[in-house]
Amino acid sequence: MILYWGDADHKWGLTTIDNTAEYTANLAMDAVTPRYLRIAGDLISPREVKIVANEVFGPKFRLFRPGGKWLLGMLIKITRKLSPGKNELYPAWQGMQYMHNLIDKRANIDKTDNDRYPELKWKTVKDVLTDYQSKRQKTNHLIFIPKIRVRNELHENLTSYLTSLLNLLIVLIWHE
Repeated sequence: MILYWGDADHKWGLTTIDNTAEYTANLAMDAVTPRYLRIAGDLISPREVKIVANEVFGPKFRLFRPGGKWLLGMLIKITRKLSPGKNELYPAWQGMQYMHNLIDKRANIDKTDNDRYPELKWKTVKDVLTDYQSKRQKTNHLIFIPKIRVRNELHENLTSYLTSLLNLLIVLIWHE
């Protein structure tokens, strides 16, 4: 299942950590750099991710849209309030915020500056999935959802509460 929020045809700008690090290292060596640079290993929509995943793993993936940008924004606020994750390196709400930023049309990338360093080999979503598949031949699913670490009963109850709340919001939206 390919979980996405908002528009299935909205292009996401996705880049691997390695590509980002290599590009940044090259920038650090330049005498002059522009104020803004836009990079993306791949500009791809959720619908296109589904097609690529089905090519790599076989026809088992489908799209799942639990809601739009507004609902995701509300879930982020609730999660951040109930589970701020002040001691976590990557709290759950931060991964949700990253997705929210991806689907925000203000973050569109029409043109990249990828060609600034022609020796850099940009990894696409297909490259990443193919690498994953070659390392692990059998899989039934891929998860692109931030993991929530359950440390104690309070977090277990909170996770259960947030899951129930998400299910309720989805039902309410579908019944509008």
